[in-house]
Amino acid sequence: QQHDGFNNNSNNSNNIGSTALRLERLCRLFIRAVATSAHPIVIFMDDLQCCDPASLQILRSLASDTQSKNVLFIFAYQTEKFTFPDDDNNNTHNPSLPIQHLPIKDLTVQSVHRIIHFLTKNNNNNNN
Repeated sequence: QQHDGFNNNSNNSNNIGSTALRLERLCRLFIRAVATSAHPIVIFMDDLQCCDPASLQILRSLASDTQSKNVLFIFAYQTEKFTFPDDDNNNTHNPSLPIQHLPIKDLTVQSVHRIIHFLTKNNNNNNN
């Protein structure tokens, strides 16, 4: 009997769960391998309000991995469309992993120009 990946048997839901676990594990291993004290990394995820619950769970798990060092996660979302699933409400938050909520209003074109000017000015000073 042939199986096309679209059947609705119970094995299909188990495969989805195991696939998500494998993806999470591979992401953890990748972050641990790439992020070093000499080369820390920043992972920026925008528009979290568009994520499905399974993706949010993977992101939460990655961000709370105490064995991953030298990595900073920044998650951005529209507060009027999304409420961040704060671990503090579930009493599962690890106090050694700080969570900061920074509400930021929409940036104006002038603000973006000032940021670009600041960054390029500082970059040019570092190259001289």
